[in-house]
Amino acid sequence: MVIIDSSGAIKEKRTIEGLKGRSYVFSTGGDTVFYFTGGGGEFVPGNLNASTINGDSLWSYEFASHNLAAPVVDNSNRVYVFGKDTEPPNKFFLYCIGPDGLLDWRYQVDRYENYSS
Repeated sequence: MVIIDSSGAIKEKRTIEGLKGRSYVFSTGGDTVFYFTGGGGEFVPGNLNASTINGDSLWSYEFASHNLAAPVVDNSNRVYVFGKDTEPPNKFFLYCIGPDGLLDWRYQVDRYENYSS
């Protein structure tokens, strides 16, 4: 990850395990990075992760599977993603994960290919 200041100059470069080749998004304040590990298929487990820009893990939310799209973050740092929950099996949902890593809500959908956050 390359951190660039407001003038466009490189401020520093950091490595966060799990980000290479993945989409990621920052919190509205820019101090947290949200990204997926694992997943990427209907039957492949994975996690949504939150880390500081220093690479320190804040929390991780486990899915039975998830898509590879970048998470979406709102102005309150709630994260919206699409995936399949570990309980009950074979059910797909749109999820809202709070800034603390806990589930705020989920909305059941009928097919994996028809929805994205």
